[in-house]
Amino acid sequence: MKSLLAVFAVPFAVAAASRDHLIQLSQAGNGVIKLNSTLFDVLTSPSRTWSATVHLTALDSKRRCLPCKLVPLYTHDLHSLDIPYREFDPSYNAVAKAWSKVSQEHRDDHFFATLDFDNGQDVFQKVRT
Repeated sequence: MKSLLAVFAVPFAVAAASRDHLIQLSQAGNGVIKLNSTLFDVLTSPSRTWSATVHLTALDSKRRCLPCKLVPLYTHDLHSLDIPYREFDPSYNAVAKAWSKVSQEHRDDHFFATLDFDNGQDVFQKVRT
């Protein structure tokens, strides 16, 4: 019976340790966890007890990813070419920072994270297929 309890207790202990680590990373990053491939796997683990918003991006200028940096401000016509734009990344970070001020009971159940292409090319390949 003890060994059976240990088998079930281990995933919960790992999840708790992972959650604590994610909380620390979130606090250190003003509400945004900077991901690499390993942290992405932890954050999106099937056995997780939290939700997450993950921003996949390629911000390095050598990537020339215009959508990674810009987002439409407002438009009625989605096909319009003269849509005003602003940078997406600072807006995402502002939302995450605001979330970091939410009460702990809710805040620690949802994480905001960013994975840049240069830090997790294998993840981009996985989500592409």
